[in-house]
Amino acid sequence: MRARNRALVRAAAGVLALSAAALTACEPAPVPTRPGTERVVLLGDSIPNWLIRDGMKGVDTTKITLVDGTLEACDGARNNPPARAVTGKVVPTPAACAKGWPSMYPPHLTVHTDVAVVMTSVHAMLDHQLSGTWRHPCHTPARTWYQNDMTSRLNWLKTKAERVVLVLPAWLGTNSGWIMPSDRIARADCVRSVLKAAARSAGVTVVDFGAYLCPTGPNACKPWRTKDGMHIDPVRAPSALGWLSKAVMPPADPGAPGSETAPSTAPTRPSTPTAPSSAPAPAPPGPAPAAPPATTTSTTIAASTPSTTSTTSTGPTTTTSGPPPQDRASSPV
Repeated sequence: MRARNRALVRAAAGVLALSAAALTACEPAPVPTRPGTERVVLLGDSIPNWLIRDGMKGVDTTKITLVDGTLEACDGARNNPPARAVTGKVVPTPAACAKGWPSMYPPHLTVHTDVAVVMTSVHAMLDHQLSGTWRHPCHTPARTWYQNDMTSRLNWLKTKAERVVLVLPAWLGTNSGWIMPSDRIARADCVRSVLKAAARSAGVTVVDFGAYLCPTGPNACKPWRTKDGMHIDPVRAPSALGWLSKAVMPPADPGAPGSETAPSTAPTRPSTPTAPSSAPAPAPPGPAPAAPPATTTSTTIAASTPSTTSTTSTGPTTTTSGPPPQDRASSPV
C-alpha cells in the first residue's frame, strides 16, 4: 500500500513539473539587449505600434535595442474605462487592455531597461465614462482621473528603468473626424496639459511629438497622416521613428550648447483650454479646468530644427470625411 502511495506521489510531482514547464514555455522570453546598445522599451497604443511596424529602418540598431511594448487600440489606463467616438458608440478595445497598464507594462520590463517610453493618449482625447457619467477630456473629473493614472504609471516605471520619458501626442489631422469630434484641438490641448502636469509630478522627461509633426502649430501639421489623421503614413514612419528614438535618449552632455532641454520650443496653445459649448458627441457640463502651473521641473524636448517639408493649408478646424469604412475599421486608436 505504501509503495502504491509513493508511486502516486511521484506521478503527481511529475505532472506538476510538466505543467510548470509548459507554462514557462508559453511565456515569451525577453528580447535580448544587443551588446553595446541601450535597451529602450516603447509602451503605447497603435500610434507607436504602427511606427515600429513600418519604420524600424529609421532606428540605429547599433546604438539602440528597441523593445515593442505597444498594444493597438489601448491607451493603457487602469481598468480601461469606456470611451465613445463622435458617433456616440463605445470604441472597442482588445481583451488584453481590460486591466490597463498594471497588467500590460510589467512583462516588458523584466530585465534591465535603460529607457522606458510612454507614447499614448490619443484615446484619452475621447469622452470617457467615469463613475457612470460621460466626461469630456477638458472637464475637471476627466483631467484629474487621467493625470492621476499617468502619474502612477510614470512613478512605477521609475522603479524599473534608469530613464523614463513621456511623449506628448500630436494634434490630430482634420481627417480624423471619423472618430474624433470637431473640437479636436481643444481636446488635444487639455490632454497635453494633463500629461505635462503628470510628468512634472513624477519628475520625468517630456518629448513633444506634436512639436515634431506640427512645428508651427496644430493647424499646420506635416501632411504625413493621410489615411486617418492619426497614424503616420508607412513611407514617413522611418523618419518619425528615427527622430523619436534619438529624442528619448539622454543627451551626451546636457550642458553642451545646442542640447535639447527645457524650456520647450514647442508651439504654444492656450494654458486653460475648456470644453466647447457644443460638439457632435456632447459631454455633460462641468467646471472649467484649472490652468496648469507656470513653471515645470521636468525636462522637455521638442523638435530641434524646423521642417522644410510642405505643410497642409490652414483652414477651419471642423473635421472632414475620413478613410472609407473598411479603412476606418482597421484604424485603432
